[in-house]
Amino acid sequence: MQNELTQKIKSELWSKFSTKNFPSEWDGRNPDNKDYCGGKLSQRFWEYFKAIELLDLDQNSVVLDIGGGSPDTGSGAFALLLSKYIKKIIVMDPNLGEMKGSTDNIKLVKKNANREELKKLFSANPDITHIVSVSVFEHIEPSLRMEIVEAINDFKGNVFVVTLEYHPKKNFWNYQLTTKTVSELFKKLTTFYLSEFHSSPTLCEGAFVSHKDFHRYKFLPRAIRKVIDKFLYHEIPGWYPVILKFERSFERKV
Repeated sequence: MQNELTQKIKSELWSKFSTKNFPSEWDGRNPDNKDYCGGKLSQRFWEYFKAIELLDLDQNSVVLDIGGGSPDTGSGAFALLLSKYIKKIIVMDPNLGEMKGSTDNIKLVKKNANREELKKLFSANPDITHIVSVSVFEHIEPSLRMEIVEAINDFKGNVFVVTLEYHPKKNFWNYQLTTKTVSELFKKLTTFYLSEFHSSPTLCEGAFVSHKDFHRYKFLPRAIRKVIDKFLYHEIPGWYPVILKFERSFERKV
């Protein structure tokens, strides 16, 4: 059963999402901008909603949010949401700008996450209890995200929650995660175990790829292309979001 604090944070997420004072990607506020399609029950809403649930925070929680700044707004919507309910949140992202509504318990680290920076951050903030990263890993080149996971393996807290955009076998853009690459990435976590693994009930409106975008389609005979255009569904999902929760292994609890 969800604790009372989790329920309160979810309630505030529902009331704030898609409003002007809570700018977030895919929040439905600007239908002409593909980065703001969706709305109350969009993919991004689900990512926040499920992350809140799996983090299972309390008033003494100290959260590190990796990549929690928006390149479009410069703000960190998720951090602003959590800050009201927990002891402290640290946001690590070079895209951070002015955080309107920011409180004293939000600490901004305007740097890219990597092994060295995370090591310094953990050393300076040994009170971090949780790490969260929402839709970041699929935009990081493989060697760097491997560094991040290896650094998290040395993290002394107990919970790491991550959402990412995924396709089982195909890359529709650079760095997209697949079964193979996500497995290679997270097998580096030896001091943690996977406790929950879910996929979203909805997809981002921008997640669909037309059959006309496929290389082979362009080289098919015209007659076959006409049949495909007429009878087959013109768009397929190019990716969907998943969320993973890792908890400290029982034999390694500190």
